Order: sequence, then C-alpha cells, then structure tokens
Amino acid sequence: MADIGTLIDFTGGNVLYANQLDSNFGAIRTVVNNAVVHTDKASQVITKSLTITPDSGVALTATSGGVTITAGTLTLTGGNLVVTAGTVTVSAGATALQALTCTTLAPSGTSTLQDVTCTTLNANGAITGTLAA
Repeated sequence: MADIGTLIDFTGGNVLYANQLDSNFGAIRTVVNNAVVHTDKASQVITKSLTITPDSGVALTATSGGVTITAGTLTLTGGNLVVTAGTVTVSAGATALQALTCTTLAPSGTSTLQDVTCTTLNANGAITGTLAA
C-alpha cells in the first residue's frame, strides 16, 4: 500500500489549527481513496500484484461479471479449476492439456493432447497421430 507520508504531530498543550488537521486528513483520504482495496466500491482498478490468502475453507468467488485477465497469466498451484456451470473459452492462442483424465472430451478445433485418458473422445474432423488402447 502507498505510504501516507509524514503527518503533522500534535502534542499536548499545542494549539490545533484547522489547516493542519485538514492536511493530515487529506493525506489519509488520498491514500485510502487511491491505494486501498475497497469491499463495497462499484468498480476498482488494481495496478499492483494482488495476492489473496483466504482463511481455511474460504474461496475467491465472482458471483456475477466474472474475472477478466487482459494480459498475463492465471496460475493455479496446488489447486483446481472447477467450472460448475458454463464453459471455459480460449478465444485465441493455444491450450495445452497434459496428464488429463476426463470422462468426455469433445474439442471443436485443433487440440494437442499428451498423456490423456478419456472414456469418450468426440472430435470434429480427422484424428491424426497414434491412438493406443
């Protein structure tokens, strides 16, 4: 978080001036409005790295609107990506799946699969390569 900076120190017996108090509160307000993550703000842009470490049993949930990553990568280490209802869409680029176990795999485009175990494989077009039972 951004530093608030040096505030005017008030000590016992000193006269408090409104402009000094306004200066202190203004510095605090600026940091809170511009550098603090708000829980009830309509929209907010975070320009720094964001690490979320929820308490045990707590998750990061997007109830509507979703999560958009414009540039960069979403990395899950030691966790799972679970899509309960809906889809996972990759509109450009490549999706590499390795050591995948699934019950049904139905790619609609070109897919490169390595070490995949499937009960059902539905493919549009020809399957090339070596298939082993």
